[in-house]
Amino acid sequence: DAIGLKLRGHTLIWHRSIPEWAQGVLGPMGGWAAVATHIAAMLRRYGARRFIHWDVLNEVIEPNDGRGDGFRSSPFLKAFGPDYIPRALTLAREIAPDMHLYINEYGVDYDGPVERARRAALLRLVDSLKRKKIPLDGVGIQGHLRLDGPPFSGTALHGFLRDLASHGVRITITELDVRENDLKVPLNIRDTRVANEVRRYLDVVLQEPAVEGVVS
Repeated sequence: DAIGLKLRGHTLIWHRSIPEWAQGVLGPMGGWAAVATHIAAMLRRYGARRFIHWDVLNEVIEPNDGRGDGFRSSPFLKAFGPDYIPRALTLAREIAPDMHLYINEYGVDYDGPVERARRAALLRLVDSLKRKKIPLDGVGIQGHLRLDGPPFSGTALHGFLRDLASHGVRITITELDVRENDLKVPLNIRDTRVANEVRRYLDVVLQEPAVEGVVS
């Protein structure tokens, strides 16, 4: 409080952060009450403080699950269907009307087939939520960069950011880091490779006016 820093809240719903006991109460017959209680408790406790964003939902897309619609086969999807996404956002808006509400997603930065499928599924979701007037203020992109794997395409990434922005959402790079693949290389060379990867990524990302921040 003394230095006035702003904070992002992360995250209210995530498939990897559910205690085993809590998974047992999820289900269509009353299980949503537990989810709603959790969302309400978190936002009422922290929403009035210096938090400006909340990642309401984290990693809801997973093309590798083979569903066809791109949604992750999470405990929440199995219990409530895709409707858990708009329900969570709507409830969060009711409880914290001044908070910027986000969906946070990873694996959309590079240009392999899975990344392309994930981008397409995320765009479909954002489009659907906006058409239905579900409260969604922004999309968080986990900038998990890597020095191996699928190629980087500035054109593809810029197009994706532009498409997101066309839906009227803000964009934040939420988890910028770089995964290295060869730790035996001299440190100065490693540092140069990492810096170059970050630079070429940010050179593209920061061209988009809807990108309002980078968090590492």
